[in-house]
Amino acid sequence: MYLSLRPTAALIGAKVDRSRDGIHFSIARSRDKVLLDLGQRSFSFNGAQSNLRGEAIVRGQTVFVPIEVFHALVGDVIRSR
Repeated sequence: MYLSLRPTAALIGAKVDRSRDGIHFSIARSRDKVLLDLGQRSFSFNGAQSNLRGEAIVRGQTVFVPIEVFHALVGDVIRSR
């Protein structure tokens, strides 16, 4: 399952930063931080690497990320069905 990056981050109170080249993303919420790169099937959560089922994708101006990215930040609040 994929979620739209910016609206979902806003919903949980997280801040999204994107690098100038548009490839690297930082998603921060409270003390937690996720680092994610487009085209990669892994991400870093507070310095620990984790694998993704799929890579982040771009559709028009919207970036979609696998639900695992947000699950790392909020735990069981968001669940894939």
